[in-house]
Amino acid sequence: MLRLTAEFDRGTVTGQVEDRPVKVGAAELRLSELRRLLGPRQRASNHAGKIIRGELKNLDAILVNLGVEKVTLDLTKAREVRFTMPESLTGLECTIVASQEGKEVGRLTRPLLIEGLPAADEEVVDLDIEPPVLAKAMETRELSAPIKDVVCAGGGRYLILHMPRIGKLAIFDVNEAKVVKELPAPEDNLLFAGGLDKLVIALPGAKTMQRWDLNTFTMERTVPLVLLGELTSLTMGSASQGPVVGTYREKNFPWVKFCQFTLDKLQQSQLTFEGPFHQPMQHVHVRAAADGHALAMWSSGQSPSGVTWVKWEDARAKVSYEHSTRGHVIPGSRGKVLFTGMGMFTGITFPNQQNPYPGSDPQGRYLPAVYGDYYMFLGRSNLPYFNPPVGRRPAANALAAPLNGLTIYKLGLALPILKRPDIDLPSADLADKDDFTFDKRVYLIPQAKLLITIPAGNDRLVLRRIDLEEALQKAVQQK
Repeated sequence: MLRLTAEFDRGTVTGQVEDRPVKVGAAELRLSELRRLLGPRQRASNHAGKIIRGELKNLDAILVNLGVEKVTLDLTKAREVRFTMPESLTGLECTIVASQEGKEVGRLTRPLLIEGLPAADEEVVDLDIEPPVLAKAMETRELSAPIKDVVCAGGGRYLILHMPRIGKLAIFDVNEAKVVKELPAPEDNLLFAGGLDKLVIALPGAKTMQRWDLNTFTMERTVPLVLLGELTSLTMGSASQGPVVGTYREKNFPWVKFCQFTLDKLQQSQLTFEGPFHQPMQHVHVRAAADGHALAMWSSGQSPSGVTWVKWEDARAKVSYEHSTRGHVIPGSRGKVLFTGMGMFTGITFPNQQNPYPGSDPQGRYLPAVYGDYYMFLGRSNLPYFNPPVGRRPAANALAAPLNGLTIYKLGLALPILKRPDIDLPSADLADKDDFTFDKRVYLIPQAKLLITIPAGNDRLVLRRIDLEEALQKAVQQK
């Protein structure tokens, strides 16, 4: 029996239903596999957040037990239906016991992840993403003007492209594989951040902040931007509902400070860090995990550039710091793994004690998929652990060499899933003064079966079809 909550135009019904087979389009499923139904939109999502589209069948006469009475409901007429998983399907644990000469010397208990089920502390997000129709395995989309910066939103559905030459923010919809809307960008130095279904824009010249809805592409709210200094960046998880994290610099205080804004009212509050926080002075790059539960930061205006890793714990910002240079630093979901230009890590203990991710290359360049557990290995770096003295750059800039090819992995699996030696990638530059850095040029979007790259010139997007579910099955079979 499953617990059901069905919302209709005239009220809500909560009760229990017996598991049964249903169809969503061509997909044959059971109610126990579903987490959510949207009848009018003919959509369903499973417990991993995957969206299935199509006509809902075998749902027009569902018997619901209300306790004392039973009623028959047509779930295709409900605005939304939510199903709660039975307790027996929430997960498993394993315990490993170590013994020496028959005496227990230690034990370790850990949860086991079940394919298709979220971890106990992991929230599920419905991503409205589907593979676009492409005539070829690789296609190019020319843009109407060069890009100055780009952020991801919708968990990978949208790329928001800033084109100051024409004063526009172009919304590239992955589902359509094209620019579907252009929003006004009246200031060349505007700042912006994308979430699950919202876009936040800051206009320092006009001293205002705006919130736009990505479903309707309309502006919902505008508020005064009141800061005791110059706003230098905005960051938000691409599949999150906030908060929006900002950096700013006061006129007579050179070091960067942090603040945050609520997504609903764009209200500002100071951000307090707990841990060895290292304050940079300029050219700060802040990246958020897609779910918004972690931040990472480095500065291309100092040497070493630093590795700052922030995790949210009960609304507190817990900081780890490494005093070295690793190029880009990007947190994965819930801050479990940190992806850098030199290795992957599961933790950092001040000052320089790294916990490498098992099997990762300490000199490997890594980037996570936009959302989920897939990630990319982009070759090795010869970058020294510490930068040379300030004013002297590494010989030939060790991270700046062009990259040829990539290999895709999945967290928890040691085997390579897909190798693409044919993909030419843009080079990295440790001295980037703007925020359009190397990591913003490569987007692996598993839900769209797509890899998007932005070549040098900044005037086009290259789209490649990549089916990771199919590649994963082949890799496991071959292994």
